[in-house]
Amino acid sequence: MLAEQDAWFGLIEKPSEEVIRERRDHALNDSDKRYLDERASQAGVSSHLGSGIDRPLLGGTQPDLYRCFMDRTWRSMSVAGTVGLVHPDSHFAESRATGLRRESYRRLR
Repeated sequence: MLAEQDAWFGLIEKPSEEVIRERRDHALNDSDKRYLDERASQAGVSSHLGSGIDRPLLGGTQPDLYRCFMDRTWRSMSVAGTVGLVHPDSHFAESRATGLRRESYRRLR
């Protein structure tokens, strides 16, 4: 959220903690409420995306929109259907993504 308001946060490489603190204090000087609202919104979305109830296949993995999209496409297709997805290997390389790998393999067969 800070990088959206001030590009410095997204572009600077390895600043000192003191420099980060000063820049953050300056950035939050007039937008504390907006920052806290955004943090609460992100926490809610993250909790929803990582829900083991809504998406048991993704339970315990790092939640992101693409994994939810993968799960949704697989659940929406018919038994004889085909889905083509292009994605990075990172979705399958994560140690906790066992369920995702199994489902992908099952769908390929």
